[in-house]
This record gives sequence, C-alpha cells and structure tokens, in this order.
Amino acid sequence: MSTDAEQKPDADRPPPAAGRTVIGCVGAGQMGAGIAATAVVSGLGAVLRDVSAANLETARGRAVRAGGRAGLEPDEVLAHWSATAGWEGFEAADVVIEAVFEEPGLKRETLRAVSEVVGAGTVIATNTSAIPIASLAGAVTDDTRFLGTHFFSPVERMPLVELVPHTGTAPRTVARAAELARTLGKTPIVVADVPGFFTSRVYARWLIEATRLLLDGVDPAQVEEEAAEIGFPVGPLRAHDEVTVDLVVRASLTQVGRPVLAGRIDVDAVERALRTLIAAGVEGRRQGEGFYAYADGRRTGPNPRIPELLGLTPRRVMSGEAGERLLLAFVSESLLCWDDGTLCHPDDGDTASVLGIGFPPGLAGPFRYADDIGAAALVERLERLGSPAFPVARSLRALVADGGTYAGQRRRPTPGAVL
Repeated sequence: MSTDAEQKPDADRPPPAAGRTVIGCVGAGQMGAGIAATAVVSGLGAVLRDVSAANLETARGRAVRAGGRAGLEPDEVLAHWSATAGWEGFEAADVVIEAVFEEPGLKRETLRAVSEVVGAGTVIATNTSAIPIASLAGAVTDDTRFLGTHFFSPVERMPLVELVPHTGTAPRTVARAAELARTLGKTPIVVADVPGFFTSRVYARWLIEATRLLLDGVDPAQVEEEAAEIGFPVGPLRAHDEVTVDLVVRASLTQVGRPVLAGRIDVDAVERALRTLIAAGVEGRRQGEGFYAYADGRRTGPNPRIPELLGLTPRRVMSGEAGERLLLAFVSESLLCWDDGTLCHPDDGDTASVLGIGFPPGLAGPFRYADDIGAAALVERLERLGSPAFPVARSLRALVADGGTYAGQRRRPTPGAVL
C-alpha cells in the first residue's frame, strides 16, 4: 500500500470544488483512470482511489493530457481532481464507480467498503463487461441504488456505455446513471443483467466465429480480408491480438461462450485451439506475437505459424463465404438478444453495435441491416448456412409473417420485459 508521503502531490490538493457533481472512482487502471479523466474534462469533479502511488500518478497525467486535448490548462483540470490511497473525499461523491480487476470476490470486497464511506443518496456502480450484477448486489447497503456500468476502452474516446440494472435497482438510480453518462458525453443504453449483457455477448459470438473459420481450414488472411470488405473497422483476428488471446478465453469463452453459446457451438474446440496458441506464445500484440507478426509493436503481416500450430492446411474458400459467416454471426446473435429481452428496443442494439463493438457503420446496425435486406431474405441466408450456430430468431420469423420491421417494434419499459 502507498504511504502518505508517496501520496503527497495529490494528498495536499483540496477536494473537487463544491457545487460540482463529483464522481468517485475506485481503481486507477485503464477504466477507472479513464472515467475519472473524462469526468474532469466534462466539468465534473473526480476523486480517484488506488493503493498504488504509481497508478495514481499515471492517472493524473492521463487527466492532464485529456484536458489538453480539450483545450484546458493543467491547473484547470487538477482544480477538480483528487487522488488518494484511502477514502478521503468519497463521502461527498454523488456517484461512485468501482473499477477494480474483473474478479467477483475483489469487487464484492470493494463494494462493501464503498458502502461504508459514501452518503445514503450516493449511486454505486460496478464497472464490468460481463460479471452478473445481481451476484454483486448483496455487497451494497441498499442495493436499490446499485447497478452495473460497462464503459469501453479507451474511455475518453469510446462514446457508448451500457447501464445494467439488477432486479432491485430503483428506476431513479438508472435515470441518474443515464444523466451522468450523457454529461460525460456518452450514449447510454439500458440492457438486461444476463451473461455478457448485449455487447460482450454479441462480440464474443463474432470472435468465436473467426476461430471456427480457422478450424474449418479457412486461410486467416481471407478471414481478415473479407471482414474488411464487409465493413468491419477491425478484423476479428486483429481484435484478438489487441485485447490478448488470453482475455478472449477468460472473458468471451468462459463468461459468455459457455453459459450462452455452448448448446449451439463447440466452445470446447474453440478453447482448445486458442489455448494451443497461448501455450506456443501466440498471445497478442503487446506480447509480440499473435494472429499477426509484429516488429517493435507494428504489424508486419499474418503470422505464418498459426496454421501449423493448429495442425491445419489453410485454403481459400468461395469468395464472400467467410465474410457472410462473420456478418451473420453478429446479426443472428443480436436478434436473439431482442427475443430474450436483453434490449429495450432494437434501435439500442444498433447504437451499441456501431458505437461500441465495431459493426460496419455503413450497415447502421444489425437490426437496421435486417430491415434493409428484408426478413424473408435474411431467414433464407441463415437457413442456407445450415448450422445451429446461426439460429433464426423467433422475432425474425414473425416479421416474415406480419410484414413488420424491427424499427417498428414497441419499446419495452425495462430490459427483460418481453412484450
């Protein structure tokens, strides 16, 4: 733990100015530091807690740089910034966002501590990409004021945030969280507390399809080329490299693939393949080798070791086949999220897909895409794939029958409320 002396630079700084909404962030890693930096640049106060003086100093510099990009002088930023290894300043926070490591036990411990130091009216949030919010709610005194948030990295640039209430979250809590998100310059969507929420679930399905294509013998280069042709800003294999292959296994496969997809997809085969790559040192860009080869952190081309490590002979398949599978994996999973109540409206799914997880902007979102090509045509394309991995959503068949559209669906009052 940091000593008081180590914390001297910010310990002497006064708390954020009175009269401003104050966000407390616990954890000065990528997410917590990014949320705090975004807060001060957006005209709010921020108090950031971490047991590492080095993390706090790095976060302080990040806030100053973010302010500089917004035309603010360092003193203008730091006048509303406070950092601590303790809990000073948290008693005055309007909202506290816990952003520690994605480990449920650590999050519960942190949330219990937060509950003891904040005011009775403080909104408490846990920032997570997939951990069930209800499983953490018991750690919070008065869980009506508790919900999940899912910010995207880097927080300063990514415009989306998922808000994830559990069954006991008060509507006022959701409203206050949405207001805060908009103040931070984010577009909030409210989603159900289900494995992977919306974005992590759909993104996992898309990443998994890329590995399935490789296991079917498709040349990795063709997978990436056709993803680009469809309009995905980043190909799925490059995406593995950016987040690390290990994180794909721990998050996309363990937290989402097993509970949601295992009945339709051979998740075990995908995991074996990725663990084989990890064991051979194929872990991602930061580790120096992934699905791409790297020199000084720069991609130099596809990694020629991938087919050999997986025991495959790569082949070029019919033009468009890989892209079709990637696109329809994304679309079909999104439509299932409407069927099961994960979303309040299909428009929310389109917004989240384009702003948060890289759906081709030119296609405007999976639901808009379904409406544009027509429900009957999409059913035919899904059925042509002939695989349980590409199920036809109940809602899609209903649209074929009644001639409706996803855009014309009624908005649900809360996520999970299937009409």
